[in-house]
Amino acid sequence: MTSKRINLLTGAGFTKNFGGLLADEMWAIIFNHEKVQQCRYIKETMLGYGDEPSDFDNFNYENIYDEILDKHKEEKDTIKSAIEDAYKFQEEIILPVNCKNGGILNPFFDFIQNNINIFFTLNQDLFIEQYSKHRLDRRAISFLGAPTAYGDHQHVSTPVKLPTEEEVLKKQEEYLRLLSKDRTFAYIKLHGSNNWLDSKGDGDPVIGIGVKNKIDPLIKEPLIRWYFEIFRQSLENSNRLLIIGYSFLDEHINKYIYNAMVEHGLKVCVVDTLSPRDFGKKMQRIRNPNKGIVRSKKGMSKDNKTYRQYIWGNLAGYFPINSLVDFFGNGSVYYRKKLSNNLGIYT
Repeated sequence: MTSKRINLLTGAGFTKNFGGLLADEMWAIIFNHEKVQQCRYIKETMLGYGDEPSDFDNFNYENIYDEILDKHKEEKDTIKSAIEDAYKFQEEIILPVNCKNGGILNPFFDFIQNNINIFFTLNQDLFIEQYSKHRLDRRAISFLGAPTAYGDHQHVSTPVKLPTEEEVLKKQEEYLRLLSKDRTFAYIKLHGSNNWLDSKGDGDPVIGIGVKNKIDPLIKEPLIRWYFEIFRQSLENSNRLLIIGYSFLDEHINKYIYNAMVEHGLKVCVVDTLSPRDFGKKMQRIRNPNKGIVRSKKGMSKDNKTYRQYIWGNLAGYFPINSLVDFFGNGSVYYRKKLSNNLGIYT
């Protein structure tokens, strides 16, 4: 599979521009849920009772969900209900037009249409599905096998069952053919979606990525397995990646980026709200849930620390901005020119 355009990767910091919630904020919504407050085990897990410093981050709600499914399946319905309600709340507060940021949706989607081949995201919200339809109608839009509706506020959040292994195999040739066309746009949710249900038909939401084995992500879902293969190939073939609002806390994601940089010369530009100094420090540290921001081998695997340090040390560009209006709003010519120099776009 070839990819001639730039690839985009977004994290929670991206939808924060439009009223979305960061992971810590989602944690708080879930923790305050009335059913969670009545469940001692979930509360203690979320608060980190008895935890030793480790790779497990009890402030990551995806980790909590995975932990409960693994050790306390009887509490599955409780945490599932709390997470579903948290996502409903987030969808209600995400704005269709962010007036405070100068109405940047249209220029953002113009940017997507003109420059991006595959839009990868680690977010599970439905922001893009809700607001992309009428802005990207000049290209074939493919959600690559996940039967998620988009552009229709009444149906976009309808739960959908992911395809089985057999169904994914049947669709691969069709979608790879679409991706090879210049005017095709693909949106790929690497960590699942808040309206996706497992392919086995158990009714379990597909969020998070099996945190205990992040190097081999989402092995249970054929579609997500295929998504990560597309991610790997795209990074290796496109040679250009723009990252907006990603925390660099996910070791498996960092590994894919690191390998593509080392072995294929991938150029990476990062857009983040942190100053270069703070971002550089963060890339060599990790948040230990019990001790705050610390340098700690216990809080980060040796490999992940290597990935993050290498990515930081070999960036093709870093853009510290307060909001996406600095890129896509009025007066943002400076950033566009710099991005053009670094990634070869806006030419």
